[in-house]
Amino acid sequence: MLFLGGALYAYGLDSHLKEYLKTLKQGDAKMAVVFSTSWISKHSIDLIKKGLSKAGIPVAEEAFYARNKPSQAQLEEAAAFARAELTAREPL
Repeated sequence: MLFLGGALYAYGLDSHLKEYLKTLKQGDAKMAVVFSTSWISKHSIDLIKKGLSKAGIPVAEEAFYARNKPSQAQLEEAAAFARAELTAREPL
């Protein structure tokens, strides 16, 4: 299971994340789960999912998003989301 996330920078992904997505190929992960934090929008989730799909990596439909700098409550929600995604999948 690959958990991958990033924020939006001028309506695009960080250059390091874009380059990392280009290195991925089918078989690198059985499934990917996407998350993002940003102040503006959830668009980074779509961009990350697109990059993973292009690499041939299946992507979980659900994603986690926290607006702005995550609060303690959002961090706890993120941890619960990750646990739920891990338990929803077959063991690797």
